[in-house]
Amino acid sequence: MCLLYNALTVFACLITFEVQVSAQSSVIWSSPSKVAENASAQVSVGDSSGALHLFYVEGWYDTEAGPGNQAIMYQRSDDNSWSVATDIIVSPNRTSITLDGVVVDRDGYLQVLWNDEQTLYLSTAHATAAGDPRSWQTSPVLRGPTPIADISQDANGKLHVAVRSDLFTVSYLSLAEREAAWTDLVQIDTVANTEQYAIGGVQLALSSPETIHMTWFQTAAEVNWNFWSVWYARSDDGGETWSKKEEIATPRFGASDIAVDSQGNVHLVYGRNIGYPDGRWYQWSQDGGDTWSEPALLFPQFESASGDTGGYGFATDSAGVLHMVNSFGDVSGEARAYHLEWVGDHWSSPQLLMEKHAHSPRLVTTLGNHLNFMVFAARDHEIWARSAIADAPAVEPVAVPQESANTPASQEMGVVEATATLEYSTTVAAIAEASVPTAFNAQEPRSQTTNVTPLLVSVLLAFVVIGSVVLFQLTKTRRRI
Repeated sequence: MCLLYNALTVFACLITFEVQVSAQSSVIWSSPSKVAENASAQVSVGDSSGALHLFYVEGWYDTEAGPGNQAIMYQRSDDNSWSVATDIIVSPNRTSITLDGVVVDRDGYLQVLWNDEQTLYLSTAHATAAGDPRSWQTSPVLRGPTPIADISQDANGKLHVAVRSDLFTVSYLSLAEREAAWTDLVQIDTVANTEQYAIGGVQLALSSPETIHMTWFQTAAEVNWNFWSVWYARSDDGGETWSKKEEIATPRFGASDIAVDSQGNVHLVYGRNIGYPDGRWYQWSQDGGDTWSEPALLFPQFESASGDTGGYGFATDSAGVLHMVNSFGDVSGEARAYHLEWVGDHWSSPQLLMEKHAHSPRLVTTLGNHLNFMVFAARDHEIWARSAIADAPAVEPVAVPQESANTPASQEMGVVEATATLEYSTTVAAIAEASVPTAFNAQEPRSQTTNVTPLLVSVLLAFVVIGSVVLFQLTKTRRRI
């Protein structure tokens, strides 16, 4: 009887597993397509018309020649047809550019948050004119060393920014509307022992305009400044005050990210140091972050899921389903990206989306049920894309509002002073003092200056050809003589 019971139990479990897997793998993805070359990690956002706006950094650091002249590139996709890449913003002082995030507001303005390792900037342009470098207006937001940040927008159009305002401090600031000024920095956490610990990165998510969730992680000297601990904090008054600060996981945990689903559940994901096979974990909260579930492996199906591969991507479809993409290195050492869905009280079995040493996977929803997956192929320095239709209702496209005649606020916003503990370049400081940084002034787009190069090359080639013909004729003449 016991043997019969055990057999029936195993059979029932297998049936449950098969049904669950079939339900989780119903999304059918398009074939992978290469979007860009000579690229690094990207951010993207969709607007109400269904268009997808992609931003990535072109130009690589040459260890012998020094930093290259990096540029933020822009491409737009309508119905999976990509526009020609345009360089819209140039690195102001030939330092590395990091894209922190992008949102599109109710008026159709794209707002890109980025940093050059010394200053945090916000660049703004209307979605209908984003391919024109002269349409972009850029202003410094925060001056200080290594300002890593994340950006989100609430239903009222207010911008919320979480930022590592210096190597040891996590802060928050916001912008109510484009014509307004940034709020003062609100300090959330400061490392007490700066000889042993530092802040690694920050992420935030919104339950409402008033309720903001934030996560960050610390690094430690003990592990050669690799991951050490994951933290969480919440604000219930729109970012003015922060409470519920707590350590979620330690030691050797980090690279955390956070999301809120359509039911108000808060989802926290994080990793471990490179080399640990149990490298991806998750917890979730049904009460807004007051209590958390026990930690669970995000990819229990794999023998190893390791590495710092550029974070996570979250998106919610029109049916309220939360989707996530993530990549990790398996036992072969190859980083692969996967898609998962939140299924009641756990994450689904993963769908393989991309190999090619996939890093920095991101996911954007357009028109309610269009899933747009973007990933950085780190070995080949390429951006790849895939798309799918989720099992959710389609949302009718709505034309983006016409561009306002008002001057974008990026020309007028004040610069927030960080409590920086390290010195930064006086060149960058001088740029930050200007209302519109001259290094990427709208009258001097990089795409116009770089177009001179082909002309010069053509002229030089013409001279070479003419000279060769003359020399050849003279040689023939001499031979005849």
